[in-house]
Amino acid sequence: MNKEELFKEIDDIKEHLYNEPLIKEYFRLANTIKNNKELNDLAKEIEFSKKNLVPSSSSKEDYEKELATYNYLKEKYNSNPLIVNFSMIKEQVKDLISEIKDIIQI
Repeated sequence: MNKEELFKEIDDIKEHLYNEPLIKEYFRLANTIKNNKELNDLAKEIEFSKKNLVPSSSSKEDYEKELATYNYLKEKYNSNPLIVNFSMIKEQVKDLISEIKDIIQI
């Protein structure tokens, strides 16, 4: 197989992958999450809270309060149905890619 044929085969595999329902759902969810204002705002709150988690510059009580806020926000984000579904799909995509990688290495 020459280089041109190899690239053609790779393009065929890529096209087939992008037409797989699992991959389509992955990209659909990723785009939905990216454009979800509520999740974006929550992600910003999480980042802000994370930056405030500095144990040495605050009292233990303030740190624990901020840590509780951070944990609450993370739990709220991670329990959102879009994030839950995306996480499950993402794992399935990783498994699929791993299978493909194993096949290619044979």
